[in-house]
Amino acid sequence: MLIPLLQLITALMTEGVSLFLIANSMTVMDVVMNFVALAIIADIDNMFSDASEDPHMKRYISDNEDTYQPLIVNRGIQFKERSFRNKC
Repeated sequence: MLIPLLQLITALMTEGVSLFLIANSMTVMDVVMNFVALAIIADIDNMFSDASEDPHMKRYISDNEDTYQPLIVNRGIQFKERSFRNKC
């Protein structure tokens, strides 16, 4: 649920920033440069999506269910008990 939402938000933000940059570009080279830069940035969410659908990763997780623990779980520590540096 989170990954599709991030993809939607990223696509909408990229479109908005792209329109803003194109409208404020002085030369054709600026338009091309900004478009390429935003296209690369927009691909970042696709990398996360592809990683979550990787069959090798899914197999690894299913084979090691008892020991596998994603980094985002923070070893079972509740959010309110985490230090200020680990609340991301």
